[in-house]
Amino acid sequence: MLEEMVRETEVIDSHHVKGYAFNIDIKAVPVERYGIPTFTYNLVKEYDDKPGYQFIKDFSFQIGDPKVFGVNGVTNEALLAIMIHRLQGFQNNPATNCSENQEAINHMELAMEALYSRTRRIQASKK
Repeated sequence: MLEEMVRETEVIDSHHVKGYAFNIDIKAVPVERYGIPTFTYNLVKEYDDKPGYQFIKDFSFQIGDPKVFGVNGVTNEALLAIMIHRLQGFQNNPATNCSENQEAINHMELAMEALYSRTRRIQASKK
């Protein structure tokens, strides 16, 4: 008999910049949606100088094929598109244009192409 795996909330801090005061805390909270174990992500920033004031946003990723489950969350591709668009906006401003932004855009575009390739492969296998 298989034991049910206990899933705990995970703290994600790989995006933190040491010494930067505005690091947002991310918690990956295990949930089950449509019978599928997944995570909801909580983005939280509390302010020491403003007790009780905090920024909080929760979001979930798409679960399953939208044709079967409907649109029920953000896709990896949508999140990448937002980030690419944001950095392209920075690149259009002489004050924020830099090689690091362009390098990040290039990597995200490669990630997007890999995800497109995966989707095309999955769709082809269903035919």
